[in-house]
Amino acid sequence: MNYFLNLLLNGREKGRQEVPAFSWIEQGQKINVQYDTFLKDLLEQTRIYCNLPQKRIGIWGENSYRWILSALSLLAAGKCAVLLDANLQNEELLHLAGYTDCELILASDTLMEEKEYIKDHFPMMEIGGRFSEGNSDNSLDVKEEGELIFFTSGTSSSAKGVVFSADSFAKCIQARLSKGIWWGKNGDSWFIPVPFYHMYGLEMLFTELMRGGTVCIGTSPRLLIPEVRMLKPDVAVLVPTMVRFLLDKETFAETTSQILSAGGPCDKRLEQKAGAKGITLFNVFGNSEVNGSCGVSDTKKGVEWLKPIGTARWVCSQEGELGISHEFLMKGYYKRPMETAEVLRDGVMWIGDAGEIDEDGYVHIEGRIRDTIVLENGKKVHIGDLQRELEELPEVLEATAVGVAGVLTAVLVLKEGCTYEMIQKEIAAINGKKPISHQIKKIVISDDPLPRTSTGKIRRFMVAEKYLKKKQ
Repeated sequence: MNYFLNLLLNGREKGRQEVPAFSWIEQGQKINVQYDTFLKDLLEQTRIYCNLPQKRIGIWGENSYRWILSALSLLAAGKCAVLLDANLQNEELLHLAGYTDCELILASDTLMEEKEYIKDHFPMMEIGGRFSEGNSDNSLDVKEEGELIFFTSGTSSSAKGVVFSADSFAKCIQARLSKGIWWGKNGDSWFIPVPFYHMYGLEMLFTELMRGGTVCIGTSPRLLIPEVRMLKPDVAVLVPTMVRFLLDKETFAETTSQILSAGGPCDKRLEQKAGAKGITLFNVFGNSEVNGSCGVSDTKKGVEWLKPIGTARWVCSQEGELGISHEFLMKGYYKRPMETAEVLRDGVMWIGDAGEIDEDGYVHIEGRIRDTIVLENGKKVHIGDLQRELEELPEVLEATAVGVAGVLTAVLVLKEGCTYEMIQKEIAAINGKKPISHQIKKIVISDDPLPRTSTGKIRRFMVAEKYLKKKQ
């Protein structure tokens, strides 16, 4: 039996047998699936996938119990699971499925409506998973090792396929748990509305299964408020935009004691807002290439400083680029050996973020090196901290900064009733704290929301391209 399947069947901590494995809201009712039912479903679905002739299989769908069963069963069956964004348009789907050599696409029932268009390029099946009845033994023996392909978020370039073995993914999470540096306690319920087809969502899902807790499945961003209120989680796994929204709406129940936030920067104001409601906010940092989380904030230094997680070790180059070294790094970018060699060198994954490491080993992330703006005066500006300053302005809904022909430009979406003149005063106050060479020279007010990835990160390269075209 391969390591991944054996771990799913036998590796869970056994402290709270009565706790459901999964809960979600369906047609206004709370649905629970116990661990014994889940494991029967998993074995049944794994047997089905073992009989498929295809090895490399894409899975295309929204968060659901059926999606979880399909993804985990593919890995347990020794297949390569290619995790496709549910929001992909048809042409984008065909491009990524073709690039990763998919032989079959499993789609959710809602996306099966696209079958007439997709089937000319790839065979399709509906995502599996059904409740099992009766007894099921653990006699299934799969020798082949499964494989995972995640896609990078594409905030600064086109998406790349990040390859991991299923064993490496599972062992990395087990190593973190063995260090005793995770959140909450065994048997807690974790609300996870972030996409499972990204590393962050799948990592947290698998972690909670290994701890024997309950995964509360968030099915849609549109349903955040009713799902949180009905599921009453102990821990919420979110991105910063979700944290702000739910705190503003005063959504969390008294049971929620912790929020994990990743996929974008957290600031002290957000930490204080959560603290005022009795909730501890943790800023979690990681990426697909390093097998998920590699840094987290604590109450000692606040959300802007991160300590290493598990076996991860932070390093910093002479140029100020941060790298991460540990034994569970990606195999590489699929079919992109040159791009792999650029970032994966001597056992260190160079993550493309600028930052500093203090005397206690904590890390402060300043922003993407590739998002460093080279100004017309030759000065370089890391825009991560600047973006956080802009987002904290009371008049601002969304903000980023880009370089347009060497000019430092703030791109803002304002709250209703706020004017250009009002924001000019705020920008002047920010500029007053900076040297002339690093001051914002231009303000652009956008009538449209800023383009984002499915995890809420601003696609800065798309913003820059849009306003560079306007300039021309």
